[in-house]
Amino acid sequence: MNIVKIFICLLVVVSASTGTFAADVKPGETVTFTVQPEGTLYWKSAMVTAEVVASAGNRVEIHFKEPEDIYDAEDLLDYLKIEVRQDGNDIYFTSELDKDKKCDRRWSKKGKKSVRFEVLVPDRYNIEFNTAIGGISVKGLNGSVAGSSSVGNIALNNIEGAIDVESNAGSVKVEQIRGKAEITSNAGSVSIKHAEGDITANSNAGSITIQELKGSINATSSAGSIKLTLTESPARDSYLTSSAGKVIVSLTDDVGFDLDAEATLGRIHTDFPVTMKGSFMGTSIRGPINQGGVKM
Repeated sequence: MNIVKIFICLLVVVSASTGTFAADVKPGETVTFTVQPEGTLYWKSAMVTAEVVASAGNRVEIHFKEPEDIYDAEDLLDYLKIEVRQDGNDIYFTSELDKDKKCDRRWSKKGKKSVRFEVLVPDRYNIEFNTAIGGISVKGLNGSVAGSSSVGNIALNNIEGAIDVESNAGSVKVEQIRGKAEITSNAGSVSIKHAEGDITANSNAGSITIQELKGSINATSSAGSIKLTLTESPARDSYLTSSAGKVIVSLTDDVGFDLDAEATLGRIHTDFPVTMKGSFMGTSIRGPINQGGVKM
């Protein structure tokens, strides 16, 4: 097991069975590990923004990105404990605020957000993350992505594998994904584009936008609109529910499904001829759209 620790003074210590060595690590420098594909990067951080990119090879590189203002980064690192370690083909990154230092108020008054790391992983690799303050982006991965962000945005692009992500206070944006996905934003928007698979999307206080879907969608928004654009018929039954917002489905003429729509307070409009049933306080429309198909 190799262990890399970045202390307050940005000192890295590597412990191994053959001995120990130390070196100074400054913004702009990189820590590299040799791994085999299909391992996992475990990322648990506070006050850190991560940009993860996959590429061919058998290494994980963690690069401390040079900040625009070096004094901002050094000031924040005075209050952070950062540890990076390797266990087999898995890499563990942890950053947390030093509990012995009362830094949160002083830090927030200065308007600082996070220090930034660029991470390179093999293209067949998995990501598990938990971020307290700071966003994360993952690009070009053939593997699973799972995790949550307390305060920060999540961005996934070109992912082939299972996805299960949640942001408590931030947006979630995914594009070009293939596989089953569950995406949640408790206080922010959800954007999904070019998705292939069975997708579940939830937003408690924000809109949900889905474009170019191949598969099925189960989308729920408590306080926001849902917009779905289809250029081909859904493969399986899909469900769209908004407690306080519009549901808008746009489709080309060759897209078909069996519509089952109901508005408790509001109205329903369709450009396609279907049988309509309704009352003063509620309106429902049920019937086939373009020769019908799966249930929508």
